[in-house]
Amino acid sequence: MLDKGGAIVNIVSTSAMVGFPNGSEYCASKAGAMGLTRGGAIDYATKGIRINAVLPGGTLTPMLKGAMEVDAGLEQALAAVHPMNRFGQPSEIAGAVRWLLSDEASFATGASFAIDGGHTSI
Repeated sequence: MLDKGGAIVNIVSTSAMVGFPNGSEYCASKAGAMGLTRGGAIDYATKGIRINAVLPGGTLTPMLKGAMEVDAGLEQALAAVHPMNRFGQPSEIAGAVRWLLSDEASFATGASFAIDGGHTSI
């Protein structure tokens, strides 16, 4: 990639921008991933490497479905923090990643894209 350029998309989390109870370690790790994205974008821009991040909100993945089976109140609590009042689908996150990896996003680097049903707008 150093010779030919390319694109990297880090999948982070909205927890890089908003906290939640008992989640300080997790949120700190996601904020660190954002720093890596921004710093890497600067370091590798002249090599033709673009680095961006996607910050998914609550997305109906097997991991989230499993967590909701264990905690009966989790589904309602998570839906309440998304103004669109629904969870995202993996395909909605994938669409953003696909665009960032494409030539259509050739001027995007060091950016973060929250795909979160409005969660980070609250």
